[in-house]
Amino acid sequence: MRRIALYRIHYGLDFLGKSIDSLYLHVDKIFVFWSKQPWYKECKNLPPMNENVVEFCKKYDGWGDNKVTVFEREYDLPDNQFKKMYDEICQYYPRPDQALFMEPDMVWDHSTLNEVWKLQDDEISFDQIEFWKSEKYYVPREQPRPGPTLWNSVV
Repeated sequence: MRRIALYRIHYGLDFLGKSIDSLYLHVDKIFVFWSKQPWYKECKNLPPMNENVVEFCKKYDGWGDNKVTVFEREYDLPDNQFKKMYDEICQYYPRPDQALFMEPDMVWDHSTLNEVWKLQDDEISFDQIEFWKSEKYYVPREQPRPGPTLWNSVV
């Protein structure tokens, strides 16, 4: 079964490495779409962008399996971003059987991820606990917020 993980990121290198490491052995390919500009273009007084996702992900080049690919792309709105990214991937790479859509601060436990791959729903989103700056602090939610989403093409 061919599995991929697909990330979208504007900033968040403090967790991206942990996230990629948590699923690296579970997928055939990891795609990271990096936007240098915020998706909401009306933002003002943002801190300077001092992260370089391409440079950060070069550490995986030395692992010898060419598993992590970074695309630099700008999007005007978050609407349908993952679909656009997925469609672009499928132009250049074989269509996967399962795709896991991720944000850089989503980290998996290996045993939980093994169970996720067994799910047969066409699409399923998981609850998340969103950490802030470290695993010591998290963002409390009054309402559940969708986390990573699994898409199955072979159901």
